[in-house]
Amino acid sequence: MVSREKPDAVVLGASLILYPMPVRELAETVHNYGGVVVYDASHVLGLVAGGVFQQPLKEGADIMIGSTHKSFFGPQGGIILTNDTHLAKKIEENTFHKFVDNIHFNRVAALAVALDEIRRHGKMYATRVVDNARTLAESLEKAGLKPFRNRLGYTFSHQVYLPYSVDEAAHVCNVLEKNHIIADIGVRFGTCEVTRRGMGLRQMGQIAKLVSSALRGEDVKRDAVTLANRFKSIKYT
Repeated sequence: MVSREKPDAVVLGASLILYPMPVRELAETVHNYGGVVVYDASHVLGLVAGGVFQQPLKEGADIMIGSTHKSFFGPQGGIILTNDTHLAKKIEENTFHKFVDNIHFNRVAALAVALDEIRRHGKMYATRVVDNARTLAESLEKAGLKPFRNRLGYTFSHQVYLPYSVDEAAHVCNVLEKNHIIADIGVRFGTCEVTRRGMGLRQMGQIAKLVSSALRGEDVKRDAVTLANRFKSIKYT
């Protein structure tokens, strides 16, 4: 379809991203007719920066965009990255004073701190995030749940996904909404926050048991609060 339609820009992105995307293969097709590949790394930017997920700009993406407040643990906002000086100039010319005007220096300072933390600790942080996600998925399965997996495994990122049929989803949604968590047809977990607070593989097993109990309608608030209160300090700083 891309070869037929020849769009000026092709954006690769998802809110659920368990595995690397086919950047190299797509870039070859798009570049053949002069198009641009944009990789939306909003959910995995911290893992990309830590070097444990795919490296889009090295695999053929022309531009990488992303949130600075998800797996990348900085202030609310976004970032645009490219290795192409021509594209960088065009982005600057068409962004500043057109879509973006004011500079929030408080955010710039916070982003600088986050970038420095990623520079110093990003590899260890990202590695442990992915290790925790895989262990959480295994533990959920041991607890009787069915996390998504394919031939590659459960996940290459910080995310774990519990898919449900329409009938199952209605029950799960009711349980979650009673606990002030809004969901639709599936449950997506992320291990970034718990990892940054120092939780490891053992705690992923505990979390899986809490999730399983909660989905059966049991009250796990006290145990969940007890677990959370044991990990209050921020790591990788």
